[in-house]
Amino acid sequence: MNASKFLLLIAAFTGFACTPFSPALAQMQKVGRVIIGVPAGANFDATARVLADRMSKLGGQQFIVENRPGAGQTIAAEFVARAPADGLTLFLSPINPMVTEPQINRQNVRYDPFKDFAPISIIATQDVALATGPALPVASLGEYIAAIRADSTKGYYTSPGANSLPHFFGLLIGRRTGASMTHVPYQGPAPAIQAVLGGQVPGMIVGYADLVAFHRAGKVRMLALSGDARNPLTPEVPTFVELGIPIRLSVWYGVWAPAATSRELIDRTNRLIVESARSREMANYLIQSGHRVVGSTPQELADALKRDFDYWGTVI
Repeated sequence: MNASKFLLLIAAFTGFACTPFSPALAQMQKVGRVIIGVPAGANFDATARVLADRMSKLGGQQFIVENRPGAGQTIAAEFVARAPADGLTLFLSPINPMVTEPQINRQNVRYDPFKDFAPISIIATQDVALATGPALPVASLGEYIAAIRADSTKGYYTSPGANSLPHFFGLLIGRRTGASMTHVPYQGPAPAIQAVLGGQVPGMIVGYADLVAFHRAGKVRMLALSGDARNPLTPEVPTFVELGIPIRLSVWYGVWAPAATSRELIDRTNRLIVESARSREMANYLIQSGHRVVGSTPQELADALKRDFDYWGTVI
């Protein structure tokens, strides 16, 4: 080897060896996790997997879904609250583990939803629906209330679980209408729906996305929705508000990071999540399953937490 080739080889090796280490590149090579508090196979699990897929494809960094169910989703919440603040461990959460559980189970919930998490974005919202099955074949909310007043056992209703917002929404319906509503808790929306389909419980209050297919198939009848407007998938189903009962509930799906996460990482992750939620693929999935696409700022999620925490604290 002549001297000139030797010098070129040394220069190339030296340049490679001295290439500065890139923390951003190292971060991108790690696998991110979207933690959820429900088992695999649930409707919420499917939403999380669509989100993780879009984040992976749009952001160039792999994200996977990790299921940590149990204790009203508080196990998953606590795991994320204690995770490293590196932007790689995110919590996709409905309202319950951030609003109701910390107020009801104060002795057992070992995190503060305001102090232990950094809000990133609301990806979507959905209504809850009051529906009945074969044990109570009524055609309207008025008939439902009349049936309960005539026979209080018709006021038994199920929900995805004790201390869930559908649980408390049912009690709120009872207060506003004078009907005797009695909660029968089940572990998750699927068992709750099956209990109504099988005639074990007359009615239920469950997330719209979990019920819409059963309603459209004629297996259950939705009587009213908790939102401000009818859902385009079921234009025949009115809202409580238009029926003269001024109660509302919009269930949001929020993404959170550990509290110590840097502003730079929060902003970067927010941009990715908003782009993912509003992408054609995920937006179509959300709309067709009965959700409303959002993609909010971190502050809008923080405001939603404060508003709902204060409001439901007066109900429960």
